[in-house]
Amino acid sequence: MSKLEERMRLAAAILRFLKEGPKRYTTLMRLVLDLQGTPSRFTYLLRWLEERGYVEKTGRKETSAPWRITEKGRKFFEAISN
Repeated sequence: MSKLEERMRLAAAILRFLKEGPKRYTTLMRLVLDLQGTPSRFTYLLRWLEERGYVEKTGRKETSAPWRITEKGRKFFEAISN
């Protein structure tokens, strides 16, 4: 599996878990790491998804507010999971 394929698989996992409902960072990280990956890779992908508008925090950035998937993220998830 190429690095790009692995990243997209983990990005899809993050989005799939967030489709179930908002999740706090630590909960989301544990779910993803149970599949595969490292904490640093998870953090990188979550930031990458946020920068592109696929996920967002439900509260202020400096709080431990849960993350949620955006409508743009739902469309991206559908595109990469097929």
